[in-house]
Amino acid sequence: MSTKGAFTGLRPTGGGLELTLFGFPTRIQASFLVVAALLGLYPGATVRSVITWTVIVAASVTWHELGHAFAARRLGASPTIDLYSFGGLTHWSPAHDASRWEMISVAAAGPGAGLLLALPVALYAWSSGGFDDNHITFFLLWVNVGWGLVNLLPVLPLDGGHILAQLLPGDRDLRHRRAAVVSIVIGSVAAVALISIGYYWGALIFGWAIATNITALRAPAIAEKARALDGELRETLNGIGTRVPGSVERAIALQRQLGPRGPAFKVVAVEAAAAAGDARGARQLMDDLQGQLPPALYALVDVVETAGLHGLDELGEIFARDPLPAQARWLVLGLHRAGRMDDLLGLVHQVPSPRRTAELIEAMVGIVAWADRPDLAADLRLLAVG
Repeated sequence: MSTKGAFTGLRPTGGGLELTLFGFPTRIQASFLVVAALLGLYPGATVRSVITWTVIVAASVTWHELGHAFAARRLGASPTIDLYSFGGLTHWSPAHDASRWEMISVAAAGPGAGLLLALPVALYAWSSGGFDDNHITFFLLWVNVGWGLVNLLPVLPLDGGHILAQLLPGDRDLRHRRAAVVSIVIGSVAAVALISIGYYWGALIFGWAIATNITALRAPAIAEKARALDGELRETLNGIGTRVPGSVERAIALQRQLGPRGPAFKVVAVEAAAAAGDARGARQLMDDLQGQLPPALYALVDVVETAGLHGLDELGEIFARDPLPAQARWLVLGLHRAGRMDDLLGLVHQVPSPRRTAELIEAMVGIVAWADRPDLAADLRLLAVG
C-alpha cells in the first residue's frame, strides 16, 4: 500500500479536524481525543503517558477504521470515516447487493487490521522479555488486541454484533431485531462484569450499546405511531379548515403528543382557522397552543376578527419589507377575508422585480385559486420572474 498522497486536505473545523486518508474523507472530532485522553488517566499516569496513550488510541482506531474502509472499497463503496467520542465509525453503502459474507468481511476487516498491527508488536514484546517500562508496546497491544477482541463480542453496534446480524436466520430486518435482543442480553452481562472489576468506562460503552439496541427494537412501533399521528394531524387540520365542530379543541389536545413539531403545527393550525374565517378558533389556537407566531399571522387573525378593519395595513407593510412565500400567503388570505382581493396586484407590483420570484407568486396563486379567482391567478403568473 503506497503512502504517497495518503494524507491530504488537512484542515481544522469547528469540532476538530478533517482530512483525507488514502482517499477516504475522514473527520476527527475533538470529543474523540478528549475521551481517549480520559481513558488514559489510570492511577500513576503521567502527562507523557497520557499523551502517548492518546496518540496510540487515535492511530490504532484510525487504522481499525481504515481496515473497514479498504474492505468496503473492494465492494465498490465510497466510505467515509468519522472518529467521535465513543470511537470510530466507517460509513459506507455497497455499490451492489452485497452478500452476507461480503458484509461480514467488511465488519471483520477492522479488528483484523488491529490484530495484524499487533502481531509484530507482540513478537517484539516476546523477544525482549516482556513490557518492563515500555508503555508504547503495552498500549499498542491493549488497544489493538484487548479492544479488538471486545469489539468482536456479538453486541451491536460493535463489529461482532454486525457479524452476528449476518449469521442469524431471517430477512435483513428480522436478523437485526434478533441481533438487537442478543446484544441487550450479552451487553448487560458485560456491563455488570465490568462494573464488578471497577472498569466503569467499559461498562458505560456497553450501557450505551444496550440503549441503542432498545431504541432499535422500539423503532418500528415509534414509526407506526408517527404515521398514525401524522394521519390524525392532517385530519385535524382539515377539520379546522372546514370548521368541523371540535377540531380546535382536538388540535390543542393533539399538540401535547407532538414534541418538537408543536410550534410548526401552531402556525399551520392558526392559518387554517383564519382561512376558514373562524376568528374565535384562530384566537383560541393562538392562546392555547405552544410556540410563537410570526407577526404577520397575528395581523391576519386581527383581519379575520374585524372583517378587515384592523390588521390589513400591517400585513401589507410586513409583506413589503419581507416578501416571503408565507407572508404572501397570509396577505392574500387577509385580502380575501377583507373583501379586497383586487388590491393584490398593486401590492405585488410594489415588490422589487428581483424579489418577485416564481416561488413567491405560486404561494399567492395557491390561495387565489382556493378563493376561486382564476382571473387574478392568471394575472399573477404573468408577474413571475423569468
